[in-house]
Amino acid sequence: MLSRKVIFRRAECCASGRSTLSRRASCGSDLVAGALAIGLWAVVPKCPVCVAAHVALWTGVGLSFAAASYLRWSLLGLCAVMLVYAGCRMIALVKHNA
Repeated sequence: MLSRKVIFRRAECCASGRSTLSRRASCGSDLVAGALAIGLWAVVPKCPVCVAAHVALWTGVGLSFAAASYLRWSLLGLCAVMLVYAGCRMIALVKHNA
């Protein structure tokens, strides 16, 4: 009876490790995503009527009050998801580098 040895090897990209430049680029893109989310969160109008006015001003499309309200909450939700994603990526990078 012949026995087989299974040898696990790391892929070339993992064996050499990530370069400092790629880590910095990844960290930089996470910071940009977080800054974009915070900036968008601060700029989103607080009332649906203002959201409808901004959409009409920039695109020429009229929105109802309900549609503007859904759009506003969708933008705020997207910002929250981006912030959570950027935070989780930063935590994962810190744990990976430690």
